[in-house]
Amino acid sequence: TSNKVENFFGVPYADPPVGDLRLRQPRPLSKPLGTFDATSSPRLCTQKIMAGDLPILDTWPESISGSLRAYNSTSNNQGEDCLTVNIQRPVDTKPDAKLPVIFWIFGGVFEQGSTNSSDWSTMVIKSIEQGGVIIVAVNYRLNTFGFLGGEELQAEGATNLGLRDQRLGLEWVHDNIAAFGGDPDKVTLWGQSAGSISTYSHLLINNGDNRSDRTGKPLFRAAIMDSGTSFDAEPVNGTTAQAQYDYIVSAVGCASSYSTLDCLRAAPWQKTYDATNTLPKLLSQDGFSIDYLPRPDLSSPFFTSAKLTPGVNIVDVPIIVAHQEDEATIFLQPTSSVNTTAKLIEMVHKQFPTTPTSIFETLVSYYTNNTSYGAPFRTNATQDVTYPHSKINSAVVSDVAFIFQARSFLDTIAGPHPSVNWSSPVYALQGSYFYGTPIVGSFHGSDL
Repeated sequence: TSNKVENFFGVPYADPPVGDLRLRQPRPLSKPLGTFDATSSPRLCTQKIMAGDLPILDTWPESISGSLRAYNSTSNNQGEDCLTVNIQRPVDTKPDAKLPVIFWIFGGVFEQGSTNSSDWSTMVIKSIEQGGVIIVAVNYRLNTFGFLGGEELQAEGATNLGLRDQRLGLEWVHDNIAAFGGDPDKVTLWGQSAGSISTYSHLLINNGDNRSDRTGKPLFRAAIMDSGTSFDAEPVNGTTAQAQYDYIVSAVGCASSYSTLDCLRAAPWQKTYDATNTLPKLLSQDGFSIDYLPRPDLSSPFFTSAKLTPGVNIVDVPIIVAHQEDEATIFLQPTSSVNTTAKLIEMVHKQFPTTPTSIFETLVSYYTNNTSYGAPFRTNATQDVTYPHSKINSAVVSDVAFIFQARSFLDTIAGPHPSVNWSSPVYALQGSYFYGTPIVGSFHGSDL
């Protein structure tokens, strides 16, 4: 307990996904916890280092470069036994309080992050004036351990494990939050970045069915998406995912095994961690690279589409869709080798291979490399050019990866001619909290 908030840290919601349970669907707790010490910060799920060598940061103010250098750090307190939730509630909340619940899904490009990265005490304290709220933050498997694709995993129904972890965490909240004074009928999903993409994904999972497997009641009643909705990805058994699986198998030393998947499950954790960290980094001089994503899997109804398209069902609940004014500056301002239009198009197409290069060529032709424009917007044009093409790069990727996706989703459900039958309230927000900040402006994550 601290100040006016009671904290319960690291409460398990699943059996540890270790040993033969590695790279399998999460399993509900098989035995009661009994007396449990919930006073210490929990273990992080296995992390991937997200930044390579970025010498350009040496020329930036430390107040800005420091947030990027954090991508190159990791924690000793990480591993596979990590499927836990943190619960924060007002002090002295009674079991019959029936407080509304926020289910927080952290971001980190599906590669890095944890429930330890955010302390919601201030929000809980402010909520007390209006009756109080309980915030539950969920840890879920990341990178190779949570989002590895390939035919081998698909054959065992072991795809999109990080999303499945989140879903089981929601089931745990549905079953147990009343004991903490929460109302299981008043759960709001909220995520940022990868957590926001995850939140969007939960609107589509099980063909747009958000009901509990056990009770048949809805697991959530509303959703908030901060900087992330749909994110185009090739199928879980497609070329990109299979190549990634084959690479990890080889890097771990399992290529000659009769069952490469059994070999991956039996491999020492350190070997898998090391192999994961030989993949391209999110941030480098040569561009940004997102390796792990939720990928459509048509072999089961769990997650068949990463995008709301005709024929795809979606949960109809009140939503807020938000993005930042200068989303991609934090990713693109350091990529000093991407200094021509051709390199920009190549980088974007590599990240979004399902879109023809010709589309990106046409799109980029509408942008200008005039330093008075581009991201960060509305700031000092001369201060914000970190290398030739930096502002146009940031503007294009902000649009392609975040803003276009959000607006397309909003248009689909609430535009002049919506293509789905939607009845719930819809709200949109553009954040400009760091307007005027040199180099990065209102960057991705600045809303937190």
